[in-house]
Formats: sequence, C-alpha cells, structure tokens
Amino acid sequence: MVASLALAATAALAVATEPRATADTAFGFHLGVNAAGLEFAEGNFPGALGTNYVAPTAAEIGYYAGKNMTIVRLPFAWERLQPTLSGAFDPTYLGYIQTAVSTMRSNGLMVLLDPHNYSMYRLSGQNRRHIGTSSVPASAFVDLWSRLADLYKGDAGVVFGLMNEPVQWDDYGEELQCA
Repeated sequence: MVASLALAATAALAVATEPRATADTAFGFHLGVNAAGLEFAEGNFPGALGTNYVAPTAAEIGYYAGKNMTIVRLPFAWERLQPTLSGAFDPTYLGYIQTAVSTMRSNGLMVLLDPHNYSMYRLSGQNRRHIGTSSVPASAFVDLWSRLADLYKGDAGVVFGLMNEPVQWDDYGEELQCA
C-alpha cells in the first residue's frame, strides 16, 4: 500500500513539474500546434463531421493553452466552407470554424486560418482545378479571403495562411496579392 502511494505521489509530482514551453512573442516567436481535422477526407465531399472529418474540441484547445502554446493553425477545406465558388459560406461548416476560433481566442491563443487546398479547388469528385484557371478564377480565391477577412477584421489574433502548400501554381504571386 505504501509503495502504491509513493508511486502515485511520484507520478503526480512528475506531472506537476513537467516543463512548459515558452514563447517570446515580443520578438515574433510563437509556439504553436496544428489542429488538423476539418480538412480531412479530401476525397469525400462534403462529408460529415465525426465521420469524415473532425473539429478541435474545447478540451484539446484548453490542453494546447495549458502547454503554453501561443498560436494554433486551423486547417480547413475550402470546398466545405464555400461549396460553390464565390458563393455563400456553408453555415454549418462555418460554425465549426467559428466555434474553434472563438474557443481558441478565449483561451488566449492566436489562430492561423489555413485553407488546406494545395492551390486547388475541388469542383466535384476527383475533379480539382488550380486557382487562376478558367474553372477556378483568381476572383474566387479573392472572394474566399474577402469574406474571411470581413468576418475577422476586428480580431488581430486571427491571422491568415493564404494557401497551404501551393503546388503547380505558376502565377500565384498575383492571386496572393489580390487576396
């Protein structure tokens, strides 16, 4: 019994004294984590929360904050957020993003919104086209970011990663500047 109590006390002490990371935000150094999930199952659109993709939970977000993280990257699928190019945002999927952002911000975390699309948009099934083509004009990409910027313009703690891993995007500079 005493050995069990000693082991439990040692384990509790180890957890209580676990080192925490530190960030130096005055110099732009942040500690961050990627809250992957909303972009999952890229071959299954629109998909369903809990079946094809997941959203970060309040417990996960609290854990990140408790580990002294200062920023969380929140990847998402452009097609789920905006099922029609230059169309309205899907209110349910937008709600998942807004809930995550709100919870992160209330935990003192910055948020980096990240369309995880590799410079493409999925028109249907496996039919993906690059931004800047006639199928996915740059204006659609600008529309996405104009809408997101309008939603978060009052919160300096929400920053934008314009596009995750742009590939085979020959003239992306102009589109990124427009966005």
